[in-house]
Amino acid sequence: MNVVTIKGFGRNAKCHSPESLQVMLVERYINKPVAIIQTLKSGLNKTFFVTVRDDGRLVKTYNEAEEVPLSTFTF
Repeated sequence: MNVVTIKGFGRNAKCHSPESLQVMLVERYINKPVAIIQTLKSGLNKTFFVTVRDDGRLVKTYNEAEEVPLSTFTF
């Protein structure tokens, strides 16, 4: 099972499902930029820098016009 880690402001969290990722983002990180790190099957880490909007949507931190769907992350 893959794990996705959220890192932001010293409040790191590990998520094991899309549902737990969504809940964690909305509860802790609304209107804040975070790094979401996905560990791939190969062992490499892929990092996404996103900002959590007040409606729960994720947008790229450095290109806020581009949305990042939760389906981007595999578990």
